[in-house]
Amino acid sequence: MLPRLAASVAGLLAACATSPAPRATPDPSVLIGTWRVDLRPTPDADPYFQEFVVDDVADGLRGSFYGTAIADGRINGDWGALRSE
Repeated sequence: MLPRLAASVAGLLAACATSPAPRATPDPSVLIGTWRVDLRPTPDADPYFQEFVVDDVADGLRGSFYGTAIADGRINGDWGALRSE
């Protein structure tokens, strides 16, 4: 079963830290897989899903979203969280 996320792509990849104390950076390999992203504009709108596929994170992020290849995505692990750029 694909994880269901009601968030933007940035929110999908952000594991926001709530404490100013340094935290261990999560292993980016946890992002590898197929994610089901709900892109509806408001919570009461009809669901609108697209697949976000992460194939590799060894040297940046590679995969696809909305039918378009992601070839040179960057992963930011500062502040103990993962974020895409």
